[in-house]
Amino acid sequence: MPATKKEIARRKTHTNQADTNELTLTYAATEPRVASCACVHNTLSLDPPVKRHCKLINTQVIRIRKLCLCLPSCHHNIRNPVLIVLHGAKCQKGISTATRSHTSNKLQRLLSNKMKPTGEVLAALRGLMANLPKGLGSINAYIIPSDDAHQSEYLAKRDERRAFISGFDGSAGTAVVTEKEALLWTDGRYFQQAGKQLDSNWTLMKDGQPTTPSIDAWLARVLQPGSKVGVDANLISTRAWNPLNTSLKSAGCSLLPISPNLIDLVWADQPAAPQASIIPLELEFTGESVAQKLAAVREKMQDKRASVLVVSALDEIAWFLNLRGSDIDYNPVFFSDGTTDVTRTMHFGTPSEQEINAFTHVLKGQIALGTAIFPRKVKGQFLDTIARKALWDAGLDYGHGTGHGIGHFLNVHEGPMGIGIRLMPDDPGLEENMFLSNEPGYYKEGQFGIRIEDIVQVVSTNIGDNFDGRGALTFRTVTMCPIQTKLINVKLLTDRERNALNNYHTTVWETLSPLLKNVKDAETLAWLERETQPI
Repeated sequence: MPATKKEIARRKTHTNQADTNELTLTYAATEPRVASCACVHNTLSLDPPVKRHCKLINTQVIRIRKLCLCLPSCHHNIRNPVLIVLHGAKCQKGISTATRSHTSNKLQRLLSNKMKPTGEVLAALRGLMANLPKGLGSINAYIIPSDDAHQSEYLAKRDERRAFISGFDGSAGTAVVTEKEALLWTDGRYFQQAGKQLDSNWTLMKDGQPTTPSIDAWLARVLQPGSKVGVDANLISTRAWNPLNTSLKSAGCSLLPISPNLIDLVWADQPAAPQASIIPLELEFTGESVAQKLAAVREKMQDKRASVLVVSALDEIAWFLNLRGSDIDYNPVFFSDGTTDVTRTMHFGTPSEQEINAFTHVLKGQIALGTAIFPRKVKGQFLDTIARKALWDAGLDYGHGTGHGIGHFLNVHEGPMGIGIRLMPDDPGLEENMFLSNEPGYYKEGQFGIRIEDIVQVVSTNIGDNFDGRGALTFRTVTMCPIQTKLINVKLLTDRERNALNNYHTTVWETLSPLLKNVKDAETLAWLERETQPI
């Protein structure tokens, strides 16, 4: 449910639920743990005193009933919590809970593109590479992935090692440091940001560009035979390790697991491990008890003739055990209605003709995908072109994916399905009641960027023979947020596209206006009425 200007959340103490008696996760905690169970935001200032907001709760609580920060403890990464499901076995132990308030300066950090000097930390790292701890000799290159020990997309601050060593704090990228060079690979979403944040010690490698070699190809080319490449084996998957190892071996080099992590040794003020407790989630939000989920998982294990299932991804553990935590900011912050991901591009001045036309082509692509009809079980890769065609017709494109799955009170990015150019090997095909994002965009380097993102639900429909009985599907947009019409060149829209936008804005008005009237927010109501006028 979209909020008004002030998003107020009721603090709630979570108590242990009876749902943990079938299977729970055992933590061997040696230090006290305190849970971040609720957070209060203001859209104008992300770090206000909590007391200031508590006074507003009585008047605004009807808008949003509660807000919780999610994901079980990433650190406890020191202990690396891993769930092991044994066929026919039980685990036990209670889960302790407590509460504290939590605020963040995430917005200020994300908006900061200041360059961080890295000469000293690189020199310290190279000193360790030349003389490894525990008398293990030396290495010629060191790889610093973005991941933590659970392959999480978003990290606790303690695990942001690549950001610390390079100064680049985007969510994706891999750093490689050799005796004389330091390079950062990242994708098209972050070319501009990385260009601003990397200092002169670093070379930006634009991943996905025809002239940019892969990490393994670059290392194989520049290293001498007999060279050693190190990486913290806790932070790299076997899927990444195996081809890298093979490529280096073919070049006469070797890949070595290095412990302890060298970045940890040069990071003097590395943040402490989060100490938040895990909290159980009520059945009204999970839909199924742990016992029901355990039975379903064991049934699948029987089908696969598996006796043991090892689960190490934090969101999978959280889903399976109906638990949440707060070690990682905004992963997720959720309202009682669920996890959401919405993006709107707004211009607060006078947009140029180039900006208007680019925005309109993005909108045309978003409408095309949002209204597409397709066969049941079609893979998202085959829908990607639908969103891009309107941009391709104008000679435009974007380097990011078009859509991703979204978790249920879990990670905002969730597989295995998705919509993009790249093939997703685990994509099971789209089925009814899956939720994904629809988010084409366009970025003009050094000038402006555009993204229009909604969450869409896969729903059934009827057309012709319904693909010979296979079944027909389409999307229903569940995001309710106006699209700024002053950025639209109406002449570029077809009648069908214009009607689709007008119908959407009618739905937005009819859905949100009663809520705004209920809380007597006249200012936001007037804005909503202006922004949802038909074109």
